[in-house]
Amino acid sequence: VIYSYSPPPLFVFSLAFMENFQQLDRQLQTARTPGERIPLLINLAWKLQSIDIDRSRDLIEEAKRLSDQAGNRLGQAVYLIWTGTNQLEYGTTDAALEMLDEGIKQLEPLNDNLWMARALDSLGWAWYIRGKYDQARTLHQRSLSMREKMGDSIEIGDSLNSLSAILCDLGDYAEAVRLLLRALAMAEERNSAYDQIRFSTNIGTIYMEIGENAQAIEKLKSVLELADQINYNKVKAFAYGSLGLAYREMGNLTESLRWSLASLKLPVETVPNYQRADALSNTGDVYRRLGDLEAARPYLEEAISLSKQISDPTTESKGLMAWGEWQIAAKHPETALPILEEALEKAEQAHYLQLVYQVHEAISSCYTSLGDYQKALQHFNSFHQKKEEVFSRDSIARRRLLEIQFDLDRAKEGRRVADALRQASLALNEHLKQEQVLNVMLEQAHYIAPFETACILSVTGRTFQVVRQVNERKSFQYKETPRNIRIKLDEYPQLQQVIENGQTLAIPDTAAASEWSSEAPFDQARSWVGAPISGYRKEKFIISLSSTRPNTFNARHAENLSVYASHAALALENSRLFEETQRLAITDGLTGLFNRRHLFELAEKEIARSRRYQFPLSVIMVDIDRFKEVNDNYGHLVGDQVLRDVASQCKRTLREVDIIGRYGGEEFLILLPETPLDGATQTGQRLCDAIAGLQHKASDHIFAITASMGVSSLQPGMFRLEHLLDTVDNALYRAKQEGRNRVSV
Repeated sequence: VIYSYSPPPLFVFSLAFMENFQQLDRQLQTARTPGERIPLLINLAWKLQSIDIDRSRDLIEEAKRLSDQAGNRLGQAVYLIWTGTNQLEYGTTDAALEMLDEGIKQLEPLNDNLWMARALDSLGWAWYIRGKYDQARTLHQRSLSMREKMGDSIEIGDSLNSLSAILCDLGDYAEAVRLLLRALAMAEERNSAYDQIRFSTNIGTIYMEIGENAQAIEKLKSVLELADQINYNKVKAFAYGSLGLAYREMGNLTESLRWSLASLKLPVETVPNYQRADALSNTGDVYRRLGDLEAARPYLEEAISLSKQISDPTTESKGLMAWGEWQIAAKHPETALPILEEALEKAEQAHYLQLVYQVHEAISSCYTSLGDYQKALQHFNSFHQKKEEVFSRDSIARRRLLEIQFDLDRAKEGRRVADALRQASLALNEHLKQEQVLNVMLEQAHYIAPFETACILSVTGRTFQVVRQVNERKSFQYKETPRNIRIKLDEYPQLQQVIENGQTLAIPDTAAASEWSSEAPFDQARSWVGAPISGYRKEKFIISLSSTRPNTFNARHAENLSVYASHAALALENSRLFEETQRLAITDGLTGLFNRRHLFELAEKEIARSRRYQFPLSVIMVDIDRFKEVNDNYGHLVGDQVLRDVASQCKRTLREVDIIGRYGGEEFLILLPETPLDGATQTGQRLCDAIAGLQHKASDHIFAITASMGVSSLQPGMFRLEHLLDTVDNALYRAKQEGRNRVSV
């Protein structure tokens, strides 16, 4: 299809629509003076004209009464414009033209561009209905120019819609669709449900005009579902009638009759006259085709009467054509002939070429029945000539519509992917931990390209492992390869190419690929696309999408996935920076151990846990012996290295659950959860021996150092860290006093 209408949820745009009217209503309720009420009344009446005609009429009547009392010239002029516009749909074009002309005269000295643009648009519709397309186009173009200067997208959409109708009748379907799509986009941006439905319906009728009836039916039915939800009877009447015509052209007379009768059953006051006349003509014509001439007759007679009343040559030509064919079916060719000749005149006046060649064929049939073969031949030749013109024109129109379809599909895909990338980027950057980013990366991937299996591979050197894997059919059940299982990269040419070239690779059909490894995790892949995710430390990632259906992925998917991978790389880098910032905030820059502030935070938590669960908790205070002499004799750089060596040795000796941090200077504090005093003393002795066994180098000189340690444990009555630190500090003091290089309790 040329345009797949995918509106936002109806409750969203209906709510936005209602809020607009509720705001005007609230303002109207608080307005007291005529000067305050008149602008609100005329604007609300105009907006409700095609939705709630009764309320709209009440509002405009009140505006007229107040305008007459206050001498408000704008209100008086708008009353004429409103009335003239209403006459277009529920009265006659003669009355409409009279009212609109007078309204425009009264508007001209007021310099109100909004209402002048609306008036010109309505006047253009009046001349369009009369078949005066040049005049109509000029008026709509003036209206569009004024509205574009004002910048109101809803107003601009109205003018675009009006121009599209003229272009459609002139056979320029492609340009008509372009204008409607532009209008539709504006309506979607403003969440205008009624305009979205209206413009989409008009797109559906263009399908019908070029003979794409199946697509027209699909389009019109989808729009009807939305119109039913908000009870938009005016569009429902138009859609019902158009469905009746489309089904008739497809030869499904039963469905055609059903939809045309549905249009006629809608309240008369909600159905414009020209739409009702069309539905009447089609209903009568279908009954005639079904062989029920008596049932057809009243519908056709009413259609002709109504179309003559509104002076609409297009609608009138349709009714006359159907009535002429009824006369032929009733064996009255002499009666049919003048009716069909009038139909031909009206169709030519309206530039309705599809009907022109059909009328020529019907007239040829009449003359054949009357025995005038010369005139029959003339009209038969005209039938073929006009038909060829229409088919040639429609052939060009179809080609241009295909071009629009191609451009639109690309634009839609671009918008969809851009929106998906935007959403994915937001989702990725909401998380600051690598594990979370990797999870979200897979969750968002289905917005970028279709797949059945997606996985993230971690590549280190010449090996890789699957760190995340999801199956679209299993609602993202994560699978992770155990960390100790790594796979040789050399056995997977597709992955080597992605890593070595640093570019995304798409393989539409793996069975036709010369270099493809079908080993797990790609054993089910018939189509594959993979993108590198680099820039995260030394570790590289690949995001891989697989499908069991060949030709699922192509170059476009590769391009989209490449952009997505760059977003993912940025999110991973952000997570790295966040983690690094977090680490630096709690880490001693020299030794890599916890700093004093974070060490104290952890200690408070361990004390609370110990007291709550009655677990033992011990601490060790480590002090490097005669550290000042190291700095004095060998310099501070060597002293710094000694601190790092001692910190590393302590970490190697301690358990994973033990907590060590730099207390200050050359002192370290160690927390030993769930460890009693005697166990802590043994640990202290192991540390003491391990530190003494280290050898340190300063230039060509090798030296050793020792450390003294105080050990203490949490006792009843100790509620704060300061109490524990006091006892362990005293123990360290005793170790120093007793000769250093020892453990004291």
